[in-house]
Amino acid sequence: MALRKNLYNFFIWLAVIGFSIWIGGTIFSMCVVVPMWSESPESIKEFFGGTNFNKYILNFFAPWLGSIRLFPLLISLGLIWYSKKHRYYLLITLLTLLFTIIYTNIVIYPINDIMMTKAGAGKTAEELKIMADKWIIADHLRFAVVCVGYFFLLKAFRLPTPEARKV
Repeated sequence: MALRKNLYNFFIWLAVIGFSIWIGGTIFSMCVVVPMWSESPESIKEFFGGTNFNKYILNFFAPWLGSIRLFPLLISLGLIWYSKKHRYYLLITLLTLLFTIIYTNIVIYPINDIMMTKAGAGKTAEELKIMADKWIIADHLRFAVVCVGYFFLLKAFRLPTPEARKV
């Protein structure tokens, strides 16, 4: 059982670190990067068409990175399933993460494709402004949902790890 406890502690740490990095990066993006391109439709075209943003943003916000945060969480959940309180908190975290991955793919990535990858090509200034506003609201909603999951992840993280009951 010591091995199980140690593995749980390792994977819960990985889950907390993964969520912490995403939250920190998102706060940086909201405060520093988004204002650089969301000011006007012209700034969208200049920023995404005239910089290497799209080349380097995938180092941090790549689509597959959201899915990678699932693995330590799922492993932690499996290792601590016997603890009702841990299970409850980690299931809430899992649901928020699954929602976030699905929501990002359905709502945010289609906007990214037009606005960021194609630098708004073929869109009017009014359409770009609407898209930028929609993206910012969607990103804030996504951030709020992840913060709820992060809160419950930290609640599970703070709980003492009980011994598994022998069957």
